[in-house]
Amino acid sequence: MATRHEKLDLDPGTVPSRKRRMSGCKCMLIAVAVLLTLLVSIGIAKLASSIFKGMREPHNALYENKTLAEVRNMSTIVRPLVDRDQKFDIVATVWVRTLDPRDNASGQYDWMHGEEHIFSDTVFHDVTLMDEHVHTQVNLSIPLETFSKADTLENFDIRATFKVVPQSPSLLDHITGFTSWVPPTIVFPDISPETYARKLKGDFSPPETLEELQNAALESFAVSAPLVDLHPINSACGRTSVGAEDAEATDALGLVLSTKGFPPLERHPYVVTRTDLRVVRMDKIYNKKAFDSHHNQLRRNDAFLGSFETPQFMHVTWNLAYSGSTAEKLLLSEILSVANTYNTTDTEFKKIKAQQSVELFQRIHGHKHSVNNHMGRMLIIDLIAFIINFIRINLEFHYWYTRSTTVGISIIGSSFAALAYTLLFGTDLWERKAFWEGQSLLSSLYAVVMAVYWCLLTPSVILRAVLRLEGTDRFPYLTLMPASHLERASARVETKGRKWWIIGILIGAFTLNFFDTLREFPLISRTGPTPDPVPAEFVIPNSIENYLVNPLFLSANILQQVLNYRSKTFAGGYHLAAWMHVAVLFTGLVAYAPRLAWKAGGIRDPLSLEELVTLGLAISFAVQGVVYRRVEQDIEDKDTN
Repeated sequence: MATRHEKLDLDPGTVPSRKRRMSGCKCMLIAVAVLLTLLVSIGIAKLASSIFKGMREPHNALYENKTLAEVRNMSTIVRPLVDRDQKFDIVATVWVRTLDPRDNASGQYDWMHGEEHIFSDTVFHDVTLMDEHVHTQVNLSIPLETFSKADTLENFDIRATFKVVPQSPSLLDHITGFTSWVPPTIVFPDISPETYARKLKGDFSPPETLEELQNAALESFAVSAPLVDLHPINSACGRTSVGAEDAEATDALGLVLSTKGFPPLERHPYVVTRTDLRVVRMDKIYNKKAFDSHHNQLRRNDAFLGSFETPQFMHVTWNLAYSGSTAEKLLLSEILSVANTYNTTDTEFKKIKAQQSVELFQRIHGHKHSVNNHMGRMLIIDLIAFIINFIRINLEFHYWYTRSTTVGISIIGSSFAALAYTLLFGTDLWERKAFWEGQSLLSSLYAVVMAVYWCLLTPSVILRAVLRLEGTDRFPYLTLMPASHLERASARVETKGRKWWIIGILIGAFTLNFFDTLREFPLISRTGPTPDPVPAEFVIPNSIENYLVNPLFLSANILQQVLNYRSKTFAGGYHLAAWMHVAVLFTGLVAYAPRLAWKAGGIRDPLSLEELVTLGLAISFAVQGVVYRRVEQDIEDKDTN
């Protein structure tokens, strides 16, 4: 019997080489870099935490590191007069400047003899440090005879004082004496009519009764705020003053602003009719030794930081708002409430827009203008819409950047979209005044970067996808790749026998946008004044957007959806991005809901026919993403190598 031998395959073939490991030196460098990054991150986090803590607890070094229940000897601590549970009232007094010819013939302002009060009463009852958005109104009749005779006016010529009065029982019931941080050389303005009356009689004696002592203690930390704002007004002949900006920058460093040295058009007085009052929740207990040391240091510091119409009286409604606040919120409000200059003779539309802007910024740091004001709610909704839209636009860029086939893509529609984006890039630069005379280089650079990001990146990747551009190693470093079998078939589905359909879509889109009355036909009417006419310098970019950009985008959207319907596939964007677009458009409808609208009587654009068409197409496109099969980003077919 013959032995059968099988041929053995002893050749193992080519053994793939292992990847070379990272060198020890490079590994150590990376480890050191990671360690340094972690250390820097920890340092930044600690610095940020320290800054935030300093904002939240500005007197941290003076605090007693105990709770009130843990303190055995009450003489070693200083307790706040008002804690979170203590109820108190707030008394407001309004003072108006007067000229006393016997003592003040020169017409200069004088705290002692140059004022009289026109209102004094409790404006907030039974409030605590935890209350927020408490509102009230006070009707004032302001005498104007003095102001019409004065040579110069100051923002403190009408002022308001606010005094916190704790309700009994409170620590104030047990007062036996007090000291103030105010140095004796500083003369503060009067707080209450009672104290003012005593001074007029020449009575400067210390308080004798318990009531007088309590009132003096409360007045020592009362506040005084100006009720006059000085703003420019436009001249009927368009004349402007020269050199006023330098003078304004000089006196803006202090608390007192004056019309002295300014032309009447640059500094015109206006009465403040809205005041936001905040009491900071500083309710921690202090170490008495540290507190007294700091208190005495403040006392040694002698620095004090801190034309009308002809009718005889001006009747105004003074709107007051109270909120308990934290120290960091108060600091934020100081930063956001930097004095701005408003053109009070501007058009009604621009004045209301400016008012809305003020209310928006004040709502950010916690002030609500009225109980019916939903600006905070709208602000959150707008912020959510911005974030969603930002993600959506980046998803759109990613979709086209990773697209390597035109199967299912409307070549004509995508080309229209790319053209619309490119035109939008130009109008965006125009409206941002990127290259206007007088624009700084930094402003121009910022405008260009923003325009490129929002308007030019996406059309560049759209054109790269629909033209099938690929990079090469030789000049011109780009080549047009031939269409594959499936791409040619997709193009035939879009165009074959569809010429009149495409022309009809273009005619319909341009007709809707060409006739302003049709495009802007209001389905829900406008509230507030009619917008001002478009400035002459922006008529061209505005026309390009209305009559070219918008109809091109509309045509591109319809053409892509028609191709999706015919091919029973979904292409032209991600499913998620389509639904994000619907969500963003629906957030815009919130303003038309009465219970969610920010303010009755404010500016609200009408819901136009164009917006309804846009919303309908967005919903249709999103539904297609659910109904039809998605076309892959990269498809291999028989023509593909």
